[in-house]
Amino acid sequence: MKNDLGTQGEIVSLKHLSRKGYQIIFKNFHSRYGEIDLIAKKGTLLAFVEVKTRTNTPFYQIQTAISRAKQNKISLTVMEFLNCYPQYENSEIRLDMILCNYISMSNEFSVKHIENAFDLTF
Repeated sequence: MKNDLGTQGEIVSLKHLSRKGYQIIFKNFHSRYGEIDLIAKKGTLLAFVEVKTRTNTPFYQIQTAISRAKQNKISLTVMEFLNCYPQYENSEIRLDMILCNYISMSNEFSVKHIENAFDLTF
């Protein structure tokens, strides 16, 4: 069930970004350091998006699910992505989070998009 919920959260997040004018260029980009859930482009901006999905959980609690160690892995994965795809090296880089809260009573997702959720760290 957890993986199903996570997959649903990524689909909800993808639709949310598309409605906001982003073009999704990668889903689940893997590197030796980890994974980035979504990579989206809007103009010259490249947003690397970590999606966190929970059930019946306040957004502030969901946001704490990305530890400093996870942020470091995401940063290394961003650098790996830019090494693999040099056509994006001049893009403005932003690290975002999308928090998805599945509300079981209404069978709906509530979404919060946090732009510039954290900085590149090394």
